[in-house]
Amino acid sequence: MNSELKANKAAVLYSGGCDSTYAAALLAKECDEIHLLSYYHVGAEKLDTTKVNVVRLREKFPETKFVHQIINLDKMFRELLYGRYLRDIFKHGFFNLAMCTICKVAMHTRTLIHCLDNKLGQACDGANRARERTYPSETPRFMAFHRKFYAGYGVKYSSPVFDEPLDTDRILFEMGIVDSKDMKAKGKNEEIEPYCRQKSIYHTATQGYYVNLWGYDKLDEVAYKYYEDKFGLMRKYIDEYLEDRESSKMLKLVS
Repeated sequence: MNSELKANKAAVLYSGGCDSTYAAALLAKECDEIHLLSYYHVGAEKLDTTKVNVVRLREKFPETKFVHQIINLDKMFRELLYGRYLRDIFKHGFFNLAMCTICKVAMHTRTLIHCLDNKLGQACDGANRARERTYPSETPRFMAFHRKFYAGYGVKYSSPVFDEPLDTDRILFEMGIVDSKDMKAKGKNEEIEPYCRQKSIYHTATQGYYVNLWGYDKLDEVAYKYYEDKFGLMRKYIDEYLEDRESSKMLKLVS
């Protein structure tokens, strides 16, 4: 780990939902300061709901400093989606409509930049392998990709709830953090977690097209190729940012 980064300080990709809240609760047992990063881009709605469980985490773990930020991701999202659009059409085809994967690349990149700027030694999310059929980015192969990406810059990445039961709402209820063991039920989750209108586009491209025509292995294959390509581009921008921050492309994307 970069000696300037603090192992007892961490960032969480924070949706406000039960999985990322549980991940933050687990980190609170070892970290003095946790930055809860909630991301906004066009299509995301009700971002203020992310604040609900932040209050509950602060009440449950008063000894831990929780810093909550809602960060606009639009510039980076658009760079990934449109920056090399014609090239991407030929290279990635219909997968350019996989909005959730594009967003995932942007969120991890922005989280890493936040860690480096604020000397945070750890980063984590609420990824859970129970969703791997829907989101290839929540499979062991992609988790290893994330770890390598962060480790390249001295940050330790983890997914504390990856192998946990999917009913993290029950676990949080038993911990006294949420007031219902059914927070993931339709309607209840809308009280604590934003909604993204672009999910329907993602499901059409991934489940309706790739899985329906070729199966899950094909989806995993094209998603991984997209990851390699786009994270490669983001690494280039990050390296330029670290070398000459003021003139870098990345500074424009995060400003």
